[in-house]
Amino acid sequence: MVLVMLALTAFFITKKSIWVTLTASSLGTCLLIDGWFDVLTSRQGVDFIHSLLMACFIEIPVAILSWYFAIKAAHQFVIKI
Repeated sequence: MVLVMLALTAFFITKKSIWVTLTASSLGTCLLIDGWFDVLTSRQGVDFIHSLLMACFIEIPVAILSWYFAIKAAHQFVIKI
């Protein structure tokens, strides 16, 4: 699901479509849920540390960036209308 949303967000960003607001916000939500699920279901030790580092340094920042793109696109399309 994350890969599909990432591909759709990239596609809609290149096409400058209003649909980027929906896909980018969905991508951010999917990444946040995936990071949360990975951290909570990982075993103690190296697996937990790996999951926590992935969530903190990859999934959460990309989720914030995708929400930023969604908000920026929403403002851009609202101003044009």
